Amino acid sequence: MSTHPPRLLLFDPYTGGHHADHLEWLATAWKRWGIPGDLVIAASPSIVDERSTISALAHERGPGRIRLCPLPEAASFERPMSLTETAVRHRTLIDRLVRQENPDRMFAMYLDHAQAAFATRRQRRPRMSGLLFRPEAHLLPSPSIRRRIRRWRKTALLRATMNAPSTEAVFTLDPAAVEAISALSGQASVFAVPDPAPADAPSGTDLDVRRAYSVDPDRSLWVLPGALGTRKGVFVLMDALGRLRASEQKRLCIVLAGDATGGEGPALEASVSTTQANTDVQIVWDRRFLPAGELQAAIAQSDGVLAPYVDHVGSSGIVMRTAVAGRPLIAQSSGLVGAQVREHLLGRGVASGNAEALALALRDALGGDDLGFDRERAQAFARAHTVDAYARAIFHPLGLVPEEVESRRVEA
Repeated sequence: MSTHPPRLLLFDPYTGGHHADHLEWLATAWKRWGIPGDLVIAASPSIVDERSTISALAHERGPGRIRLCPLPEAASFERPMSLTETAVRHRTLIDRLVRQENPDRMFAMYLDHAQAAFATRRQRRPRMSGLLFRPEAHLLPSPSIRRRIRRWRKTALLRATMNAPSTEAVFTLDPAAVEAISALSGQASVFAVPDPAPADAPSGTDLDVRRAYSVDPDRSLWVLPGALGTRKGVFVLMDALGRLRASEQKRLCIVLAGDATGGEGPALEASVSTTQANTDVQIVWDRRFLPAGELQAAIAQSDGVLAPYVDHVGSSGIVMRTAVAGRPLIAQSSGLVGAQVREHLLGRGVASGNAEALALALRDALGGDDLGFDRERAQAFARAHTVDAYARAIFHPLGLVPEEVESRRVEA
């Protein structure tokens, strides 16, 4: 093991969803580019011990050294916590990692929950940065008083984070948020990062999705993947399915691919069961968070993908995976997701939380409408969002991309 302090320490105490993917993408670039110095990945044991690509990279010899640091406290981050407890746990974790590893830089893979820990640190070292998934500083005022208060609180916390002595940079997947976030800081820099289209996406697996889920052959197959609950629009979808005509219901299969979030399991089970009993829609619920290959196969073999978020802020990896597969998307019309759907002709945006609008989009799809989807535009959008572009957008501002890598990029 190297006796030198790590050049960069990535930390993420969460599992599921996109967390392992983002760590893997950065680790892959670090190794492939041969970045001098050690990269330490501090994450849940389930990621650093079992994630085959990350583990394999750590065991490779040569430049671009990677070390794994399992976080025994990661399990405690999976349960619901108050804002105060979240802040305390992140601060305790950061302080421990600083003492243990003494890194030059630390990078929070999910800055949204680590902001209070950043804001309360008075030390200037190590230099701190992170990836903000759900910025709100740039959004228009909400008519809801509750949301206005919430947004004011988040903006105040982000301002404190940006102006903390050790904060070097904040990265965001929403380019529209850069200017508004920059206005909050007198010192930290703000950078946009492209949400990448996964490198494994084109091939998927040999899985026959229709056979695996016993989808009736005459039905159109639409997939809604991820952590399922109110925010993902599942309850709105169940309402929308009940608004379809019986003849339309008999031609539709919905695959829910993922488990319920938080404490919404019982309510979601009741909603799905009621819809199954009262409609002719075939609903299949696979309660696993699908491995990347299976997820991509499900998307690629579907007739379309659903992302009817309710007031979602920030990016969605499902948008990129759907674009790579060349499948139409029905998603919320607001926020970054809605802007991507409109700009790149990825499908149809529907008003957030509007079951009637969602039902109309499904009805049009069943009737042969292309929903405004342009396969070539969608796949061109995906090609511009590579894993290399993602890694470069993070490593370059931190001065970590070797000159020879930059030279190859310029020559290309």
